[in-house]
Amino acid sequence: MEYRSTNAGQHISNDIVAGVGSSHGVQISGGSTGGVVQTVADDTSAALTLLAKGAGPVIIGNSSQAITLGNGSTLVTIGTTGGQVRMGGSTAPFYGMIRMEDTAGATPALFNDTDAGRVYESTHTFTGVTSSHFIVAQSNNLPAGVVIGGARAASTAGQVHVVMVKGSTAAVAGTTCTITILAFRF
Repeated sequence: MEYRSTNAGQHISNDIVAGVGSSHGVQISGGSTGGVVQTVADDTSAALTLLAKGAGPVIIGNSSQAITLGNGSTLVTIGTTGGQVRMGGSTAPFYGMIRMEDTAGATPALFNDTDAGRVYESTHTFTGVTSSHFIVAQSNNLPAGVVIGGARAASTAGQVHVVMVKGSTAAVAGTTCTITILAFRF
């Protein structure tokens, strides 16, 4: 590498390892795909913590750079239980999503007539959902002429109401469908 600092700092051609007198340290290395900062330890695994001073923010990258967390199948966890994420300019913290699939959702027998506009509300047990969550529901195997008109968290914790609407005059026999529910936790 030919790069040199314009601040006349020290240039080292090898890796730098700090914290060798402790049980855990940090190594700064160069690599063929970019620079690497990693934890080093005698343990089989050790965490890496980035800290700013005081209340200063930890900033990764700038507006011209993409940020990648993980690589494909890597699980990326932001925060711990009760952790929150705020997107730029947001006034509400985001606490994550919960996904649930109900394979025993029912298209009601009352749709088996020629009346269009019938509405049916079903209740689904969904552990972890409260009335403050934003709910989205979908089904990929509802009979023709039936759509999901909306979904909402019930006032009772752990319950979600899904509204189905029959939009056609064709008779629809009662059947079982799969309803996927996604709860956004704010």
